[in-house]
Amino acid sequence: MKQFLSNRRRDSHMNWFESASDWEQELERCAATSWRVSSVNDRFEMSTSLSRFIVVPQKVLDTELKKSFAHFNEGRIPRWCWRHPRGSDLLRMSSFQNNIYHEKDDIRNLEMILFGCQSSLCVVVELGDELPSPADIQLAHSRLRALCLGDISTSVSAPDDKWLSTLESTHWLDYIRSCLRKASEVSCLLRSGHLTVALQGESHAAGPWLILFNPSIHYSHHPSSLKPH
Repeated sequence: MKQFLSNRRRDSHMNWFESASDWEQELERCAATSWRVSSVNDRFEMSTSLSRFIVVPQKVLDTELKKSFAHFNEGRIPRWCWRHPRGSDLLRMSSFQNNIYHEKDDIRNLEMILFGCQSSLCVVVELGDELPSPADIQLAHSRLRALCLGDISTSVSAPDDKWLSTLESTHWLDYIRSCLRKASEVSCLLRSGHLTVALQGESHAAGPWLILFNPSIHYSHHPSSLKPH
């Protein structure tokens, strides 16, 4: 199977997001004119877990951007992913580092990156508390596959009268339900228009930092809402 996948020809009409031009094409498609493609991580010096090219606000310079990587776990700063036709922007980010001293200029730069081109509202959606980890999903899928396909190596078999309860015990349906619920929540936020929605992969230490961005910012309970009064 691996050999088959590696020998497959790539679809020339598919955007693989591997080059700067790929991201520029996506920005043009989404009409995200207030964002730009940055090659600040071209040699993976800023973050080894991010791609070479990331999309950031036009108004944020690379010199300012470089100072922001240290404030996020694994250097995974907020970066643009998609724009809703109604004007909302979707970002991804990791949690904030809480053991680093932050200058006022650092906070200003972080605020510019997080708010993007939206000046009125930013919503940080915490994923870690409600969604399963990739390892959990992989384990649940392995159990589901063994149950449905009768994987002999795992010796998984269930009589007909216990099949549904065994399916439930894989947690696959629970995980799908959780992901769909969160996806629906994020979709509703984006549909409201003209705000930034940032998906935060790790939830710890987020609240205090979001409050520090601006003394006039309102921080509500989950999901985290940032709104200057």
